[in-house]
Amino acid sequence: MSIKRIYLTRRNPAIPAEEFPREWRRHAALAASFSNVKGRYSRVAQCTKFDAAGVAPANDYAGVALLWMPSLEIALEVNTDPDVIERLRPDEVRVFGMEVVNCAMFTQEEVLLDTQRPSGVVVIEFLRRAPGSTPEAFRQAWQAHGARTVARTPTDAGVSRLAHDLVVRTPPPGYEFDGVCETWFDSEPAALAHLAPGGAWERIAHEREAYCAAGGGTVVMPTRVTHAWSART
Repeated sequence: MSIKRIYLTRRNPAIPAEEFPREWRRHAALAASFSNVKGRYSRVAQCTKFDAAGVAPANDYAGVALLWMPSLEIALEVNTDPDVIERLRPDEVRVFGMEVVNCAMFTQEEVLLDTQRPSGVVVIEFLRRAPGSTPEAFRQAWQAHGARTVARTPTDAGVSRLAHDLVVRTPPPGYEFDGVCETWFDSEPAALAHLAPGGAWERIAHEREAYCAAGGGTVVMPTRVTHAWSART
């Protein structure tokens, strides 16, 4: 299992929507210019939301960053690193309108399915456990549900990877999520078919009502990867 830092961010309104991916990449280049910052990550994916009006529930978020890290201890160092505080946080405000520390979660990843097929489209869902439930009860129910989901996913559904990211530290105010689900697809049409009425997501969301908060407790982000980096390449 991998440790990840995941942030769900909005766009600074001063940046036009069409320029957001470019400005986000510029921010990534700034971060990579510090060896002590870049060296903490083993893999990065910047996922920008694409228009899925009428299919996915609306929200005002702009993107999700998936940041793989060697350990939780290394991940936590990001919040106290002087270079991050002095140089990167002002640029975070420039791009996102807020500091990332205020919208980031630390998670432990469990990969349920990985076909190793290249993929640049991912539906990312942020889940809250049902009221009165415990984190452990949520974890067990989500894990069992994920196994059932994989078992009945057709090979021609275009799903290339499925990962569960369990939140392992108290998230910042306003981001009280318990898990992040990543469903990676071979194409944008495959992702939209998954989200469409009568598609697989509708059934999955209904089944999650047994252990997840209802009434808008889930944030759904249909995204395309607009920047990626790996230490192995």
